[in-house]
Amino acid sequence: MKSNSLFLCFICLYYACTNSTWAQTQDLDVEGLLQQQIEFILENSDQTQVDVASIQSTLLWHLENPLDVNQASFSEWQALGILSDLEILSLLRHKEKHGAFMSYYELQSIDGFNTSLIDGLLPFITLKENETSRFSFNDIKHEIAIGYNQTLQQKQGYIKNDSNVSNYLGSPLGLNLRYFAKNKHIQFGCIAEKDPGEEFFTGSQKQGFDFYSAHLFIKNVGIIKQLAIGDFNLEFGQGLSLWTTRGLNKGSDIYNVKRNGRVLSASRSIDGNFFLRGIAATLQTKKLQTTLFASKNAYDASIENTDELSQSLGEGLLVSSFRTNGYHRTLSEVSKKNTFNDYMFGISPSLQHKKGEIRLLVSHQILEDSVVPSPEIHNLFVEPTYRQSTQLSLSYEHRLNNAILYGEASKNILGGIGWVQGMSISLDPKLSLILHYRHFPKNFISQIPQPIRENSFYNEKGFYSGIEFKLNNKWWITAYVDWFKNIWVSRTVTKPSQGNEYLAQINFKPKRKTLLYVRYRMQQKNRKISDFSFSEENQVQTLQHFRINFDHQIEKKWRLSSRLELSKSLHNNDAFNGYLFYQDLRYKPIQKPFSWVLRLAVFDVQDWDARIYAFEHQTKYMFSIPPYYRKGSRVYFLPTYKANNNLILQAKIGHTLLENENEIGSGNEKIVGNRKTDLNILMRIQF
Repeated sequence: MKSNSLFLCFICLYYACTNSTWAQTQDLDVEGLLQQQIEFILENSDQTQVDVASIQSTLLWHLENPLDVNQASFSEWQALGILSDLEILSLLRHKEKHGAFMSYYELQSIDGFNTSLIDGLLPFITLKENETSRFSFNDIKHEIAIGYNQTLQQKQGYIKNDSNVSNYLGSPLGLNLRYFAKNKHIQFGCIAEKDPGEEFFTGSQKQGFDFYSAHLFIKNVGIIKQLAIGDFNLEFGQGLSLWTTRGLNKGSDIYNVKRNGRVLSASRSIDGNFFLRGIAATLQTKKLQTTLFASKNAYDASIENTDELSQSLGEGLLVSSFRTNGYHRTLSEVSKKNTFNDYMFGISPSLQHKKGEIRLLVSHQILEDSVVPSPEIHNLFVEPTYRQSTQLSLSYEHRLNNAILYGEASKNILGGIGWVQGMSISLDPKLSLILHYRHFPKNFISQIPQPIRENSFYNEKGFYSGIEFKLNNKWWITAYVDWFKNIWVSRTVTKPSQGNEYLAQINFKPKRKTLLYVRYRMQQKNRKISDFSFSEENQVQTLQHFRINFDHQIEKKWRLSSRLELSKSLHNNDAFNGYLFYQDLRYKPIQKPFSWVLRLAVFDVQDWDARIYAFEHQTKYMFSIPPYYRKGSRVYFLPTYKANNNLILQAKIGHTLLENENEIGSGNEKIVGNRKTDLNILMRIQF
């Protein structure tokens, strides 16, 4: 989640408009800061699914509990997620050389820091020493959020047949309910969610909502650095072994390739597949930090039971596939719900020192039923069946004067060794470089991995090189190149293959309230021609994207964002083009209860491979990066009304119109016609 000056420019635009000082942080537009952080992350990473709720929670916690500039450690700066590792190094090196900071103006003397960077930090830092407070249930803040979402057109899954039965068992409305309570040391939360099409207090869902989640999270009480009871997330090393959140991927923020895990955190997501359920704790004693965890979770899976399998496995049950979309709308989906139990426990001691840390992870997994990979050729080197596995991992981070070395090696007792080695280095206050090598052999097995990768977390090796060059306060350039290779066949290629990806982005900020950037991205990789023959040669597919993005703040109320993106897909001697143009208009008057965001977009994308993704503003705790495909237009309107300090109302209505089309979607999601309208409503109560 590391950011560079691009994100800080977004923050700076907002901060300049508030006409406030650091002493007036209570007047900051917290929702605006949260929204811009999410927007930056999603726009600058090749990631279409992100744990937005966790990111929002982390940022909000740091707004309410700002970092002491003179006391914060390297890991605490990392957890803030705004400065890159090299910028943190520069700050700490300056403090060590010149002593404690006495004024915020002194931050301008740090190598690589400019006005935009400092303005972006101001809401999250303090020069006042944080008082040590005892664990208490006092000063707890509460929040209740009730959300509703629905597609207004009727989908195929809701249409009843001659027997008066529809494929979808429930109504087309989606509901979610959240309650959070927190102070400086304790967080408690519970979440309930029903997707459109799922039953509600009837049929298979007599308990009401389809998904429930709860957590109790305690921080900094004695030797207990973190304690989680209920649903929690773990993030270790570089994501090779155990990383239960959706990690970011490659993008214009080159620092995303280095994982900076929070180790242990509460789960606030409605994604039923990316969390652990049980108990975990991180204990801190001087230089030794130890995390222990135990979890039992249920997943959706297809279970088979045949005599042939029973004879070959010695058991009657076989897990042939997992389902990760979390939907339970049809009889088939309901039959697969929570059919597979996963038990996991482990320990991760970390030896920390002034220059970094070294961490060991031992994790043991017990599966209720045997997991058998599909009998396809790309799984030839994967363990044929297993019910238990032990994962061993060793990761490290070592900080030098102007460079950071990091890496992780991981091995499951059932497979080979996967490893990552990287380095980020400041060649000059204006020039930074990051190098990242990954090697996942064809027999690599991991329990819950989320490493940086192109395709899969096994059968891949690659080398990534990224650069950031700050010409001056107005101009900076980011670029990367990634070479990758499949050691063996995969789902998408019939023979060992290779590919590459390039990205270059030029950023120009002539004024504090204006930002323009131009981005070019090109990717070449192999793909198989058909699904029926492994004797065919792979074909080369080339994807190209060109983007111009302009963002400008007008006075103190208005903000304009414009984008033109062109795409091109080349494969099998065919070329397909696409374009997207949108115009955003945001209205946010100072100290007024009403604000809104409006987008108008037109697009024409000839092929699915040439599709264009674009971030959309959404109600809190939700996110949206829809693919623009085919020819048409889209408009959405998102008003927010802050009735008082306790009540906030949000609504978003989005409408897509396709030209020369008779239907949208397919299967149960098919809509007859060329229009699709989505509605989201959220009410939040804070007290």
